[in-house]
Parts: sequence; C-alpha cells; structure tokens
Amino acid sequence: MRYDFFTILLAPCLALLGSAAAQESRLSPSAQPSHAALEIPGETLIPAATGVRSDSNGHVWNLDKNGSLGRVNSAMVNTGLILSINEQKFEAGRSMMTADGRELVITGAPLANLEGLQTARRVLLLEEDGMLRFLELFFNGSPNTLTLNIALNTSFSGNYKSTITDSARLEPILLETGETGLLVTPASSQAHRAFLFSLCSANAATKPSISSQSRYGLNFQYQVKLAPGETAALAHVVSQAQPPARIDAPAMTQLFEPYSLDAIWSTIPAQFRPVVANHKPSADDPSSTVSSFSSLGISPDASSDILAIGDQTRLLGRASLQPIELDTNFGKLTVDPASIAAISGKVGGQRERVTVFLNDGQVLTGQPTSKSLIFQMTGGVPSEWTFEKLDRLVLASASAPPSAAITQAIIRTWEGDEIFLDEAAQALSLVGRTPWGELKFSVNDLSSLTPLPGNQVGHEARLKNGTVCVVYMADQQLALSTPHTGAVSLNFETIRSIGFSQPIPVAVTGSYLRVKGEQTLVGEISPATIALSLNGQNIEVDPLEIRQISASADDSFIIQTRGGSQIDGRLVEKSLVFEVGDQQWKIPAGDIVNLVVKRSNLSDEQRSQIASLITQLGDDDWHKRESATVALAKLGDIATAMLGSELSRQKDLEVQRRIQRVLVGSSDSAQP
Repeated sequence: MRYDFFTILLAPCLALLGSAAAQESRLSPSAQPSHAALEIPGETLIPAATGVRSDSNGHVWNLDKNGSLGRVNSAMVNTGLILSINEQKFEAGRSMMTADGRELVITGAPLANLEGLQTARRVLLLEEDGMLRFLELFFNGSPNTLTLNIALNTSFSGNYKSTITDSARLEPILLETGETGLLVTPASSQAHRAFLFSLCSANAATKPSISSQSRYGLNFQYQVKLAPGETAALAHVVSQAQPPARIDAPAMTQLFEPYSLDAIWSTIPAQFRPVVANHKPSADDPSSTVSSFSSLGISPDASSDILAIGDQTRLLGRASLQPIELDTNFGKLTVDPASIAAISGKVGGQRERVTVFLNDGQVLTGQPTSKSLIFQMTGGVPSEWTFEKLDRLVLASASAPPSAAITQAIIRTWEGDEIFLDEAAQALSLVGRTPWGELKFSVNDLSSLTPLPGNQVGHEARLKNGTVCVVYMADQQLALSTPHTGAVSLNFETIRSIGFSQPIPVAVTGSYLRVKGEQTLVGEISPATIALSLNGQNIEVDPLEIRQISASADDSFIIQTRGGSQIDGRLVEKSLVFEVGDQQWKIPAGDIVNLVVKRSNLSDEQRSQIASLITQLGDDDWHKRESATVALAKLGDIATAMLGSELSRQKDLEVQRRIQRVLVGSSDSAQP
C-alpha cells in the first residue's frame, strides 16, 4: 500500500516533468543559446560555490547565483548590481566558476522578446585589492540589430547620505568627461564604510545615466547597440571605502585611482577587451598581443596572393619574391620569402619604412636594398612592383595564423618592429631608475613595460607582483638573439614597449604602497616603529599592527590598526622607509597616498593552528566545532586569508557555514 500511495502522489509531478521536458525539446536553438561566443576556449570551469567571500582588506561579500550582491551583517547594501536588459532581469542558466574559485562565470537564461541574445556575467574577487570586478557580456545571435538598455540596480538598507563623483560633483545624473564613477556615502544610522562604484573610463564614449529611488536605491543604465553577430561588454568595479576627510577633486581622484577600469584592465580576459563599450584603452594597452597583417585591412585568401592598392582595388594572383634585404634596427637582414605573410610598402613615399609581417607573428621594418617583386594577376600578365611604390601585399600563406599556444615575450620598437625575446634575454637583469631608488627586475618579472603618454620621458613598468612604477632606462642595453636577427644589442631609447602574446596574471604578493602618479610599490614596510604626532603627543605604532595608512587633509595621515584603533595625525618622520626587493626606499610623506600592510608572515605554528581549527569545524562533536569557530573568530584578520581560500574549495556544508559565520563576524551560536 505504501508503494501505491507514493506512486499516486508522484504521478502528477512526473507528468508535469515529462511535459516540461517535451516543451524544452521543442524550443528553438536560438532560445537555447550555446553561449560559445561568450566562452573562453580551453577554460576549465567547475560548479559555482556562491555565498560569502572575503578579501584581505576585511571586506565581506555575499554573491548569489545570478552574480548579484546580497547583504552581509551591517553593510549598507541590501542587494547590489542586479542586472537587467530591456527591463528583463538577468537569471542564471548555469552558474560556474574558474578552477581556482576566484571568478564566477554565469551564463544567462534566454530572455523573452530578445530572441538570439546571449548573456553572461563574470564576477572576479580581487582579494588583495579589496574589490569585485564585474564583466557583463552580450552577443547578438539574431539576424536583427538589437538596442539594449542595460541596467544595474542597487538597493540600500536605509537612506544613503549622498552620491559623489570622482571629480567631487554631488548628486550627478550623468557622468561628465573625465569622470569614472560614484561614491555612495552612508547615513549616520548605516555602516561607516561607503560603497564605491567604478562605472567607465574617463574618456569612454559609453557612460551610464544615474537615477535615484528616494535615496533607497540607485540605478546605473547604459545603452548599447549590437549588430547581428556582434559582441559587447561592460566592465565595472565595486569596493567598500572610507570617504576622505575632505571631499574635493584631488582627494576623490586619489580614492578612485586603485579601483579604476585602467587599474584592473589586465584582469579582463584578452578576447573581451576590444569590445568593452565603457572603456577607452590607451594607445599602448599593455595587454595587447602581437600585431599582424590584419592591421592592413585585408582578409587573406588561401588560394591566392592579394595585392591591394588604396581602399578599393584588390588584385588576386601570385607574387614572385626573392630574398628581401632590409636595413633594420638590428642591422642588415636577409628575409626568407618562405617566412613572409605580408608586406606593407612605401606607397610612393607615404610611409617612411617597409614593414614585413612574418608567418610566426613577428614584424620587421626597415629600408629595403632589394628593388622589387613580380606580381601576376590571375588571367593577366606579370608586372614589376618596387617597394617604393608598393601599397600592401598579403600572401596566401598568411591564411594560417601563428600558433598562440606558447606565451611569447615581445619587444616593440618605436619604428614598429615586433620581435620575440629568447630565454636568455628574458632572464637579463634590468635596472629602472625612480625618484626613490633603483627598481631591479628582469623581463621574466614583467607583466608589461609601456611608454609614458604624450612626450614624457620614461616607461611604466608593471610587474607580476603588482608593482606599477615609472622607470627611466635610456642608458641600458638589451641583448637578444633570434633566428631572424641573430645576436644584437638594443639601446632602450629604441624600445617602445615590452609585452606578451598572452595576458600575464598579476598577484600582489606583499604589502603595497600607493604613491602619487597612480604608482604602486609592492614590498614590506620597515620594521622600525611609526609615530604620529597628535596635539603635541607622539603615538608610536608597531608596523606589524598596522592595517592601513591613508593620506588625510592638511598633510595628515590616518593609521588604522589591526586591533581596531584609528589615529589621525602628522608623521613625526617626514618619510616612510619601504623595502622594495633588496633596496630600502625613503618615500617622502608628500608622495604617499596610502599603505596597506599585509600580514603575509604567518609563522608555521600559526598556519598549523589555523589549519587544525578549520579541520575541527567539521568534527562530529558539536562542542569541538563550536569551540573551533570561536577560536577562529578571536584570531581576527590573521586567519581571514586562509579562511577565504578554504571557503572557495570546501565541500562540507557545515564547514562552509561556520567559515561564513567567522568571516561575517556573526556571534550567533547554533545549538546542536
């Protein structure tokens, strides 16, 4: 009888499930998008673990399956950055995350009345920097142009106090040229931390409108048009921040700098960077990959060589090339015709140099000593073309793109050469001069080296450890050896940039000091005590007990300690000693924006203690579980990094729940 009862009870449910399955099987392919256009080839994804996450600045974030923010403890946000498209809420079709657990990758369910639109969200926790980076992705798989009104809605736990742009404008409706985001300050009854939203780059063509709902909510709205087959993206950042003591343009600019889209640009997957609508990249994007003949505006044909003249003329046929003699930055070179993908000539003097694009992705420029090539149009007669008169030639061999399986280090010269660096050159020690001391690094340490904007002298060095610093290297030589150039030595005056064919991940590996000019120095604070003068009294603080130092008004500084104290005063010493590599740099107080001290120097005993307590969170005995929870809470932020890492990979639901309790500071005690 029991079996019959459950059979009768479940029969309607089974019928409904069968109906739903049949309905799903009848859906058109466009209603079930594959999202292939929004996926990264070869990326390993695992089922998402949503919920509470933390960063090393002590911020706690609650992410739901749709990539939206939920409330944590006393934070001023109830729900945050809820995505909607044409007034239809984004809902997850599949919630996944990267194998390291740091980035959620959420594909959207089909949207009514937007057939063929594919959507996705990528939400990355930047633990060391204390922020979340969002990337909204849209692909038009329909045959029609789509106009998308994209909204991000945030509701607050009460009336917020004010909204302020990074240029210190109050209550904006639109962001003006030069403005990038919004700071939402809490009312006196809310949490003490404000919420900071970076919404676009300074000169982006696409910027959001901003509307308020009775100071209980904010809506950021963008409009994007998508042609058939086109992809677009929106990038934005959210962080929790302490408002500056004085609200003015310089203070707000300093506050926003670390959270700008430019600052997090390297975290955006390379394939999506060209389509981010609310960002205007600089001319020397450090993430750009090797140039190719695609810049010539000609699609290669596997069956014919193509001779292009101007915008309209395209001649199909066969080119006959002899070895090309070039006088280059690397000396006199002979280029094998079999290695050539395309050639850009001088067009009667319109260009100063001939550019040779090689099949492996490298580029050589120079003055040719060879005189000409022969081109025979299909069905025509052979004709001679000098490099002086040649416009563009793309060979059939260019239809096979170079392999991108290996990440290549690339040197770019001011003349347009792009050469792969050999291993020996990548390991060479380099020294960049700075106002504070010498920065020692090798190419292997770099994420990128790019020229300063305008006519400024010097380069911006971005290192894998998170350092961003202006360096001067004109008096140095870089020795390299390649199959195309042989062994040569280049002066840095001829080098425009050093980059890589694939994005290089950056991870801050220690304490960091942000200084004026949007520079970040990664290292360790000197062990000597730091003293602030307050009303004639000197207050000394152990550097290991400092969480953060921030520049305040009137040359003052605010020190926040790990014990919860806050001290506002002037530095007794007019500088800080900061250890960068094996160098001790003396940083003048006037150059300092803020210092974040990482307690990365946990002893083996501390690590063992925290690991043991985490294990006890899953003990069969409730009292042991509870005791371990309390002990971890008492350890404070020294356990935060290990707990956050464990939470992302922990599969035991009880352990997850208790880690979340510790991270949000909950004192509730669940009974066994």
